[in-house]
Amino acid sequence: MKETLVFRIKDIELVDPIMVEGLPGVGHVGKLVADHMVEELNAEKVIEIYSPHFPPQVMVKEDGTIKQVKNEIYARRGEDGGPDLLIVIGDYQSATNEGHYELASIYLDIAESYKVKRIYALGGYGTGQFVDKSSVMGAATSLELVEEMKREGVLFQENEPGGGIIGVSGLLLGLGALRGLEVVCLMGVTSGY
Repeated sequence: MKETLVFRIKDIELVDPIMVEGLPGVGHVGKLVADHMVEELNAEKVIEIYSPHFPPQVMVKEDGTIKQVKNEIYARRGEDGGPDLLIVIGDYQSATNEGHYELASIYLDIAESYKVKRIYALGGYGTGQFVDKSSVMGAATSLELVEEMKREGVLFQENEPGGGIIGVSGLLLGLGALRGLEVVCLMGVTSGY
């Protein structure tokens, strides 16, 4: 495989969907939340993404067969006034810097193709020590989004996280802002273990 492959498995019409990204990262917080959303909402797989930037391996299933590592996008139409959703889940983030940029750009291209205006990138904020009280740290592409998220109890602190937000969540913020998209990163505070 020389390039990232995007397979559209099913065409689906969505109205003003929100994209939620939850790939593996600190404490697997984002992945756990997004996987749970897919399962609980009975979301439907619409896209598979295979990339040479993922680790060179396959996953072995319970029955002894294998599956190639990949990322997937699921869709769900909103119910009872809820928004339509696109949910990005997967086995890995990129193992290379170039791959992070390429894959983040692909996710943003897909978001724009569905006319997504807002993206929630989910992740963890590792403290290195056990956490007694749960909380969510945030970062956003505009002051209006910061204020909206503060009203929902999200914490925003200057220079936190101190090392910045790396990987796809950080790039969705940065590259999404360049494209004029609203992006919020929500980071569940975790020990990181």
